[in-house]
Amino acid sequence: MIADGERVYVITLTDGSLTHLPVWMTEATAAEPTTLTASPCVSVEALDALQRLLTVVLDPPVVDVEARGRR
Repeated sequence: MIADGERVYVITLTDGSLTHLPVWMTEATAAEPTTLTASPCVSVEALDALQRLLTVVLDPPVVDVEARGRR
């Protein structure tokens, strides 16, 4: 699946809700060592993507349990 222009896997969480896992996080190169820098630089696009991710993870949508039971 593609979400926000990025290939992702759709993951079902233990509570039944769905989330996205970027494909690159499952690739071997994601575990390669990184280097530290004294002056880190992050793009605005990367910060926007992080904000969207945190919003979904930390503030999941409320599920109407009564409506779910009527289906």
